[in-house]
Amino acid sequence: MSDALQVFLKSDLVPGLNNAVLRLQEKGLELEEWEKASSLTDVDGFWPGKLNGEDAGFEFSIEEVDDDDLEAWDVERSQLEGRDLMMELCYYTEMDLAAAVLFISFICESCNGITFDENDELTVTAANLKQWREALLGADPLE
Repeated sequence: MSDALQVFLKSDLVPGLNNAVLRLQEKGLELEEWEKASSLTDVDGFWPGKLNGEDAGFEFSIEEVDDDDLEAWDVERSQLEGRDLMMELCYYTEMDLAAAVLFISFICESCNGITFDENDELTVTAANLKQWREALLGADPLE
């Protein structure tokens, strides 16, 4: 069984693939390289890696925001403040969840991404990432 997290961002702020991989490596998340991919928009499928030496990865996709998807997630387009892309990270294990949370934290910090935690009715931005990470993981993996 899997679950998923979504993060919304503006297409003109998508970070380069190499930049993302290097910055995440600094945080302890080592993602495998994608051949024939120069941008995050070229990545699609399972993205394996290691978090602090343990296997961790997630299914990764990125696409334009679709109004039908927004309705299913109970999100209004006005809440996105012009963000036109949605990244979805599906995870299977606790380590996969931790890897997905670190990836979304990077996106929120580096390119003004936004996600929504419907359990806590929380809009997650760079300003409250620590609180969100602790709520999902029990402790902040970046400390």
